Amino acid sequence: MKEFVKHSEAYAGRPTLNFMKIFYGGSYGLVFNDDSFWNSQKRFTLHVLRDFGFGKLALQETIIDQANQMTKVLKELNGKPIDMTKILANVTGNIIYQLTFGWTVSLESDYTMNIRNQIFEVLDILFHPIGWLCEIWEGFKILDPLFNQVMKKLLEKNDSVLNEIKKEIKRHRETIDYNSEPRDYIDAFLMEQRRQKGENELHGEWSDLQLIGAIYDLFLAGTEAMRCEVYS
Repeated sequence: MKEFVKHSEAYAGRPTLNFMKIFYGGSYGLVFNDDSFWNSQKRFTLHVLRDFGFGKLALQETIIDQANQMTKVLKELNGKPIDMTKILANVTGNIIYQLTFGWTVSLESDYTMNIRNQIFEVLDILFHPIGWLCEIWEGFKILDPLFNQVMKKLLEKNDSVLNEIKKEIKRHRETIDYNSEPRDYIDAFLMEQRRQKGENELHGEWSDLQLIGAIYDLFLAGTEAMRCEVYS
């Protein structure tokens, strides 16, 4: 144990998964990224999220607002039974959206449930036989027809999630003011990307692939929180 503590950096790696290449185009993001920049990206993300109130009283306003909206919706039902899954998913998801995208959705919106279901279905591939095979060797994708094109279908859902993220990044690039304070996580990353001269990088710490991977991981964290809220 003393050896682990003394040389913690030597044992602090993350598993290298073939699925990161399949999902993101490489080992990017905040969870399974084992590249040299994993620690700095983790610190950057925590710093940005804290600046926007994560773990602080400043975020309480957003949480209280979401709670008030949920209370209003429930009162309007006048005691009628309701499936709370979508409402709870939106309440939880809106915290992530506010920090990451700078906006929230209506509690009656299907946006969060669509994203949530797509991510859950994508994660299911990790427990499917074709998923195990592809984790051993990516070339096993050629066997997908034997499994009723499971991999192809789930990658289409994964692409749908990625396209939502790319759309938000594009919107931010078109509206960002580099001389002002960042509005959210994407703004903060794009500003740092410009400072690091990484705007034209196809790969690396300040590439769009890393931004996409980081947002995807924040989505994963949010959807896992949704799962706990709904089924606890």
